[in-house]
Amino acid sequence: MLTMSQSEWKIGASIGLEGFGEIYTASKRYEKNYDYVVKYERGDNGPLFVEMHFYRRNTKLSDINNFKQEKGLENLGVTHMLGNGTFYINDRKHRFIVLPRYDSDINKHFLSNSRCLPEITVYRIVLQMLDTYDFIHSSGYVDANLKASNILLGNGKGGGDQTYLVDYGLAHHYTTEDFKPDPQKIPNGTIEYTSRDAHQGVLTRRGDFEILGYNIIEWLGVELPWIKDKILATPFKVQEAKEAFMMNVSVELKELFPHGTPPPPRILASEVTGEASESDEDVYDKNLETATESKTNIDSLYKNNLLQRKLKTNVSIWRSLNSFVKSLVTTASKQLLNTDQLLIKSQVTMQAVLSSLKLAENNMKQLHDKCDDQRVKTRRNFEVSFRCGDCAIASSSSSLSCEIISRAVSIFSNVIEILVEFFPFEASSFVANNTSALLSSVLKSGGVKFLVQFVEGTDLSLSN
Repeated sequence: MLTMSQSEWKIGASIGLEGFGEIYTASKRYEKNYDYVVKYERGDNGPLFVEMHFYRRNTKLSDINNFKQEKGLENLGVTHMLGNGTFYINDRKHRFIVLPRYDSDINKHFLSNSRCLPEITVYRIVLQMLDTYDFIHSSGYVDANLKASNILLGNGKGGGDQTYLVDYGLAHHYTTEDFKPDPQKIPNGTIEYTSRDAHQGVLTRRGDFEILGYNIIEWLGVELPWIKDKILATPFKVQEAKEAFMMNVSVELKELFPHGTPPPPRILASEVTGEASESDEDVYDKNLETATESKTNIDSLYKNNLLQRKLKTNVSIWRSLNSFVKSLVTTASKQLLNTDQLLIKSQVTMQAVLSSLKLAENNMKQLHDKCDDQRVKTRRNFEVSFRCGDCAIASSSSSLSCEIISRAVSIFSNVIEILVEFFPFEASSFVANNTSALLSSVLKSGGVKFLVQFVEGTDLSLSN
């Protein structure tokens, strides 16, 4: 897109819709970052035309900087226009303006926070909007359309600390003449916040502050009476409701804020030092219009109430932290107790296992001792059997040599030892106790011939 100053802009994605047009991201032709926005609408619509001329006449960057320097401000919530122009779509004329790109509007935060903003946030926004009003009014204009969706947060690091008022489609020269209602000049603004003067077609500076007041009430989480009564579709009834509300505003505010109306921004905007207790008197339950104290005393009471509110907040935070710590300690103690019980059970189990191992070790030692005793007993029995068997062989067959008998006895001794080694204790005992009988039985029943053949044909190695 080409502006009237011949600067070229690239158009990005759509990021929002307004009542009369659409908003797109934009960047300079040879830049990659889309740090700007383009706002456009059809040429036969009036709001963008009014907004464009407001920017051209009043919000030059040099004018903004001069105002900031004069008022000693670091930032100012007024935006400036970088360019404007026209283009045609299907032979229909459209206007556009190029503006800096900001972050989200505070209405999104208001809705996401259950239709309420923290008090300190509200006061900071209000203070910044008062500076913005000061700039606009000093230019001979009124805004007439302040609302949460028209207040944007700044971009970049620390940008969220500053808010910017945008959308000057209803900006108009304020009147300095006598107040004369003009129904033909009633603005097409947001009826929820329209001032009583604007309802009569007269745009005034006090009307801007009235609009800001309605927004403050809503930002603090209270529904405006004409919204609660659902009469927005009837502008005349809304006007009457606002007139009745402002006729006795202190009483109406007490009904909207039964626990006391919030303190003025001028007090809460500064840090106040000192101490206060929960028993301190709340000055907001009194009617300040009938107060007889001096300005100094009233300011002191305001400060005291602020400290009281801070103390209550701190006490609430402390109680929450105390409850959380108690819960955490209780849970940790239970877990430690369970761990101790598990460790005790494990220790008992390990002791039982150790006792079982010691018992098994003693049993094994006793078994080995018994086996050793049994081997000795087996050898003694065999020697006795050998002597008996030797006599039997001598009487049965005198031709059998003593060498064969010795070898046979040696083989038989090895067999017996193998049986004792590998067989259970009972079997070994049986063999040992009956060795003599077995050997005598073999020799008497003609086993001499078998024994000779066995000795001559047997490999005497232990493995076989």
